[in-house]
Order: sequence, then structure tokens, then C-alpha cells
Amino acid sequence: CIAQFPKMSSIYKDYRSNGFEIIGISIDNISKKEIWQEVIKKHDLKWPQLLDDKGVESSKLGINVFPSNLLVNNSGQIVRINLRPSELRSYLINQK
Repeated sequence: CIAQFPKMSSIYKDYRSNGFEIIGISIDNISKKEIWQEVIKKHDLKWPQLLDDKGVESSKLGINVFPSNLLVNNSGQIVRINLRPSELRSYLINQK
């Protein structure tokens, strides 16, 4: 997950003005909130970050492999699942 931060940050920078958004969801325990916040700051993550304490909500959605990602279009439909950063960039390039 952390290894993808630089590439995801670059994609976010390049496509945010086109309506692309990232929402990060961590499944850390609330007791480790300060460590989680330090990671966000250290890696200068600009997109919204949410904390799903102990992964309760993620589990309800069947998300149990991390990192996982869902690409959702403007209509709320999931169009791709678990894209690597290079695949995401290619997808976004082809959407122009």
C-alpha cells in the first residue's frame, strides 16, 4: 500500500482537475490513529482519508485483501477493481 503512494500521488495530481478523486480508507485500530495520521503527513497524501476501525465496514462489503481499490464512475458504478497504478493511469488516459 505505502509503496503505491508516490505513483498514486502523481496520478491524483495529474487527473484531479478532471474530476478524478481518491478516497483512502484505512482499517487500522482507532488506538493507532496517531500513527495512521503520521503516515498520511509523512507521505503528503492530499486526498481524503477515512478510518474504518478494525475494518468492520470493509468486511461487510467483502473487502478483505489489502490494498484493494475500486474505480467508480460518475454514476456510482464500479468500472474496475484492483488496478495497479500503471493500469489506472492507462485507463484514465484512454478516458480523455
